[in-house]
Amino acid sequence: AELLERRGEPDAALEELAPLLGDPASAGEPGTRLLHAQLLAAAGRFADAALLAAEATGDPALPTPFRRKLHFIRGRSLDRLGADRAAEAAEAWTQANAAGGMPFDAAGHARDAEAIMACFSAERLATTARPGASSPRSRATSDRPLLVVGMPRSGSTLVEQVLDAHPEACGVGETTAMPEVMADLAREHADETAPRFPTWWDRVAASRLTRGGVDYLQRLDALPVAAATPAGGRSRIVDKNLLNLPLVGAIAEMLPHARFVICRRDPVDNGFSCWINDLAPVGFPWAGDPA
Repeated sequence: AELLERRGEPDAALEELAPLLGDPASAGEPGTRLLHAQLLAAAGRFADAALLAAEATGDPALPTPFRRKLHFIRGRSLDRLGADRAAEAAEAWTQANAAGGMPFDAAGHARDAEAIMACFSAERLATTARPGASSPRSRATSDRPLLVVGMPRSGSTLVEQVLDAHPEACGVGETTAMPEVMADLAREHADETAPRFPTWWDRVAASRLTRGGVDYLQRLDALPVAAATPAGGRSRIVDKNLLNLPLVGAIAEMLPHARFVICRRDPVDNGFSCWINDLAPVGFPWAGDPA
């Protein structure tokens, strides 16, 4: 049923799910209820999806991850039913974000952002992170990486799909290659006096940055989708892990020939879209707080 939904065939998926729905024991399982509501919404049966989601979330024994997803489905379904259901949709989204959400330190996040901007100023990057820069921090010369960054719900997936359609580009999705490289560097250079990025960044030697760039490229090339492309046929590898956004300055110094596509959307529209969609609280704890 899930595969049929991914193929854009929700009605066929509902038929596939029907035997489970006819079995009281299976029909009451959290996963079955979630998939059923999801398929109803995908089939355009928004009133049915909203009703089923409301019934399921009324069960106090429903595990939190399922409760969260069903509240989001209810919110989207109510929203599609028209403006007169907007207040109910907003309440469902509020409940969704409250379920399984994580605390967000806004002040700490602001301090981290200010530190990153202060470290990687435009003046600094002009001398350290450009081809032919006067004081390069890395000797990596590959221009294959093309990193798509931005806020969630800013259009980055569409941008990657457009780029991947080009015969010289290969989209590898939200690969963890760069966060893994940065984690290695942090383990080697961060300590109690400089525990957070970017306070330890200037401790990284140029030779180590160069090796970090090579390591990143090797991780990209090892990905199945990249390895499956014809040799020499794709001159760009498109990495769209949005968690790379605060690392742009560091990546530019590590890979001075890399290119970036930064996706931007109206801030209010972007923030609202994050709030009404199920973004992982671990990666985006701020998404559930409309303030």
